[in-house]
Amino acid sequence: MGDLFDDSLQAYIRANSNYDEDVIDRICNEDKLQKLHTLVRNTVLLSECSATDVNTKKQLDKRIKELQNELQLTPAKVTKVKTVTEKKGKTIVTEVETIETVTTVSNSIADYERRFKEVANLDGDLTIYPLDQNNPDHHLQVKTNKEKSDAHGEVFTPLWLVDKMVGQAQLKTGNKDRTTLDLCAGYGQFSIRLMRAKCNAVKSFNKSHIEKFLTETHHFAEFQLSSCYKLLYIFGANINLFIGDARELPKLKDESKGVWVYSDADSKWLDITQSVKPFIESKDDYTNDTEIEFTQLVEKLKDTKNEIL
Repeated sequence: MGDLFDDSLQAYIRANSNYDEDVIDRICNEDKLQKLHTLVRNTVLLSECSATDVNTKKQLDKRIKELQNELQLTPAKVTKVKTVTEKKGKTIVTEVETIETVTTVSNSIADYERRFKEVANLDGDLTIYPLDQNNPDHHLQVKTNKEKSDAHGEVFTPLWLVDKMVGQAQLKTGNKDRTTLDLCAGYGQFSIRLMRAKCNAVKSFNKSHIEKFLTETHHFAEFQLSSCYKLLYIFGANINLFIGDARELPKLKDESKGVWVYSDADSKWLDITQSVKPFIESKDDYTNDTEIEFTQLVEKLKDTKNEIL
């Protein structure tokens, strides 16, 4: 009976939406088929709902959004279409809402790319991989701050060149558990392009894979505190970030996770995860003020005798 019931749900889903097979297979494997069925049914009901039934529309819309988040699906798009008709010499304008059914797995990498473009002041399509060196529209590059460049030798690699290097490293597919390090990470341009390469190469690369990549196998190393704050804002408070001179990285213990800072005074690495994580998680937006606050916090923590884990 269970198989017949599941087949019935899948038949309804296929008849009332245009989901990819990969999406349905993924959700079946996660034992969430009934939730997908409910989502599709609520979307259909919303499309049929009377424009005057405001309360029902609100309830359906709320439930749809909840299910979309649980199933990691892109939100349905509501499009308002205006039509103009003539009747007895009068112009009548009517507005109709049409629902475009959700179709694909939520590409949560888009959130990381949006934040990266925000702090890097970039305007371009980061969904393309690899970027073409010969296409002027693909010449996306983080602008170098002259003051920082003079003080620290900071320069940013053009993203089309980053893509070439990622391709040569053959990190897109296979070797899923290979440990990677974004050395002198800057704003994380190598990391963001590596994530995009993986996403475009592997259809099943979803939110859970991204989180595993960022927290378990990938690492960032950066010296400048302002850039470190940008990395935490873009990639989240749970990343592995080593703040300090890269030449001191060999002093880190194996399997070190979280946020660490190198104390020149003590000549050792300090685990500051528990202090930094709440600060980052409490900030929703990127501002210069929060970046300054972060810098002051880390400078203070470097002078504190922390327990080395």
